Amino acid sequence: MPPRIPIRLHGQSPAAQTHPDSDASTSSTQAQFTMSSHHSPTLFLPSAMPYDASVLPTHEFILESMEPLARNRGRTPYLDDCVMNKLRIERSHLEFDPTIHAPDPNALLKLMPEESMTKLARKFHFWSHDGTIASSDYDDDPFTQACTFTEVLDIYLDSTLPSEDITSPVLLDDFIWEVGEFPPDQSRIINYSNYEKNCHWNVDFALWVRDCSRPHIQYALSQSDSLEDGKVTLGEVWTLLTVTGCFFDRPEYARFDFIPVTIVSVSGMKARIVQGYADAKTRRITLRTIPVIDFGPGHERERTYWTKFQTLLRWLLAEPLGTFTKGSDTDVVGV
Repeated sequence: MPPRIPIRLHGQSPAAQTHPDSDASTSSTQAQFTMSSHHSPTLFLPSAMPYDASVLPTHEFILESMEPLARNRGRTPYLDDCVMNKLRIERSHLEFDPTIHAPDPNALLKLMPEESMTKLARKFHFWSHDGTIASSDYDDDPFTQACTFTEVLDIYLDSTLPSEDITSPVLLDDFIWEVGEFPPDQSRIINYSNYEKNCHWNVDFALWVRDCSRPHIQYALSQSDSLEDGKVTLGEVWTLLTVTGCFFDRPEYARFDFIPVTIVSVSGMKARIVQGYADAKTRRITLRTIPVIDFGPGHERERTYWTKFQTLLRWLLAEPLGTFTKGSDTDVVGV
């Protein structure tokens, strides 16, 4: 019998807490970066200049792309064709489990086989986690359900071998990924969430390559807006841009052309993978998405339920492909 996926959320609803956009949590040093739109998004601390001048074109491209998104905040949770075309977003299909399909020449990550994930689950006793993925206190709130879901993912990533030893190995020890809260230290980008007009999203945790040898970033995104096939949410594109800018704001990422981003996007009990990058050279945003997966009531007894959840973990543990360093003529997507 597959393990039950934990955990019950206790305490205050995230949507009711003090948020980065509120006056109470915004310090006097966190000034807004001026944009022509009156919906100026808070992006950078006052200097607004990257540590390395070579990434300035990317910063400018991000700011330019944020402007039409800022005008849409509070109006609709989805990007219409007009905004998609203005941002030059190229969208295509992504296979949920690429290992059972023909090789993808545009792959940014290489997933481990399903059998390998099953072995890890046995090794780290995933079934020992108790609880349920449903929130007992805020069952009708899709944003809080999403926060619960991403918390569950984070718990599995932090799994340790069954042992009384507090130094017992952690699941991520055998992988190149570092997991932590977002934004990481030394970041001057502060707007990676939104809590206005009942439209909520938040980057709950992020993973980056431990030694920064690859530019790939992954993160879990909780949203209040329903996920729909054929539609891209404003939160998905907004956070892709701000997360990209955040890591380009760190000196060790200045040598890369762009930062491939993989999002586990969650709303309520539904999830999908969104993958893409912002390319300042072509001034395009590339997005690939899988069909929405429903983990809600009525689906937990499906034989594929646990397999699908483990596949989300396989994405977060996947091997980065490509290095995307500046000046490389041979480094292409999928290599």
